[in-house]
This record gives sequence, C-alpha cells and structure tokens, in this order.
Amino acid sequence: MDTQECIEAGMAIGRQQAFAVIAARCSAAQAVTLGRIKETRAYEALGFTWDQYCPQYFGISRVTADRIIQQLSEFGQSYFRLGELTRITEGEFRQIASKVTDEAVEFDGESIPLTPENAPRLRQAVRALRAQLRNAQSQFPPSSGAVSQLLTRLEALLSEMRRLNRPLLTALERQSLRGLAHHAVEKWSEIARAYDQAA
Repeated sequence: MDTQECIEAGMAIGRQQAFAVIAARCSAAQAVTLGRIKETRAYEALGFTWDQYCPQYFGISRVTADRIIQQLSEFGQSYFRLGELTRITEGEFRQIASKVTDEAVEFDGESIPLTPENAPRLRQAVRALRAQLRNAQSQFPPSSGAVSQLLTRLEALLSEMRRLNRPLLTALERQSLRGLAHHAVEKWSEIARAYDQAA
C-alpha cells in the first residue's frame, strides 16, 4: 500500500466509525489500517505527527491507537473479530487465546466460525472456556498466584504458536516452528522430571 492509499484508507474510516474504536468495537480492518498507516508513516505526507494524525483522522488519541496496534500485534485479527461479536475484553481474550484461531473458536470438539450468526454460540463458548480456566486455576493452592499467571501466559503462547501455523508458511518456517515445538516439549519434560524428583 502506497502513501496515498494509506491516507485514503485512514480517511475512509471516518469519525462515525471512530466511535466504534473508542467503544472497544474496533474492527479487524480498522486495526490493520491503523497499523499500516503508522508503519508506513503515511501521515507525514499530510504534515502531521502521529500524535496529531490520530485525533484528526480517527477521532482517537495516539495512546488508544497504539494500544489497538499492540493488541493486533499480540493477538492478531481474531481478537477484533471476536470482540465485535462478544465484546470480550483484552484480559478475557488472553485467558482463552489458545482456543481461538483466525476463523473460529474451538470449543467442546467443535469449531465455531467467527460470524455474526454465531454470536450467541460464541458468547456461550467464551463463558464456558473462561469457567474451565477458572476451574483449572482453582486446583492450585491459594498461594500459587504466580502459577495461575504462568498458566495464562502459557495459554497465550500456545495460541500464538497455533496462529503461526498457516498454510502459507514456507517449508523452512514450518520446519523451524516444528523444531521449536519439539524443543519446548523436551524442556517441559525436563522441568516435570525435576519437580517429580523434588517431590
């Protein structure tokens, strides 16, 4: 996308749609547009800084725009697609991220597509997945808050690994990710054995 296209894309979003961003209903397309404009520094062609451009063309602060871009980088477009349908918060998404793909939520052996007609089923699945996570965390002693945090971070990491496993990966990329997965299994097995020996 060239500079002019980026500028036009930003302007096309418009003030009315910017209210959706502020209300945490930013669409995946809006998030991608924000990220692209910042990355290409297209706003400079209009003589603006990023601080000036965000409120002028998107109706949001630079801080809000940067947060949206960070969420896109961390979670991918699925966060925004699911958010449009369920109003899920960042913290809630992080908890169930390992069950969310680019196209669906994996729940009870089923893939529920991220489409408007599935919104009720998706809301139900999100509630159930969060309840499952709370039940898993409740198995830890009250003093093990750090373990609960590690579980949440582990789920987010697993989600990222699944998200990277796409058909368009090159053979080298797929080999690298497979190697990383096997390495992780080996290291976790070592940690498990160490805890078993200490018990």
